[in-house]
Amino acid sequence: MERKGAQLLKIGELAQLMGVEEQTIRNYEQQGLLRPLTHSEAGHRLYGQEEVARAQFIKRAKLAGLPLAEVKELLALVAQGERGENIPRLKEVLEEKLRETDRRMEELTAFRDSLLHYRWCFGQEEDEGYWLRLVPVACCKGITLVSQVYNYPYKGKNIRDIQLFAFDIPYRGMVS
Repeated sequence: MERKGAQLLKIGELAQLMGVEEQTIRNYEQQGLLRPLTHSEAGHRLYGQEEVARAQFIKRAKLAGLPLAEVKELLALVAQGERGENIPRLKEVLEEKLRETDRRMEELTAFRDSLLHYRWCFGQEEDEGYWLRLVPVACCKGITLVSQVYNYPYKGKNIRDIQLFAFDIPYRGMVS
């Protein structure tokens, strides 16, 4: 069965395309977030391109941390906007969601930077026992406290020296 040259997907195909379980799609339907375009003669739910795009939007919104209730409200506002209704409110909500998304992206970027830093720190080869690691400890009001850990062999033992330094620059990987 096709609509305007586009193939319709059964629920299992839609779930596989999105990388979710069929129950997730059924849950979206129960919450009023998604509806199948039609049903086959055998009663199978069938989804078109618009429904696929809507399901992918819902999944992305969930990944961004939005509760399903907010996703439902946002989708309702978008539907109203498509009908030319309530456009000022839609613009306001979209701007707020964009600001929240930007803030989350900054937090995730900072977290990613920290993970990359720790991967670097603990992935370094310890050449003959010598190594140096700089680890950001804290950041407050634009001052970053960095711990320098230096390991070196001395008379058959490994000596670890730890020093703290304060820099008048904010560290991107920490929240001040």
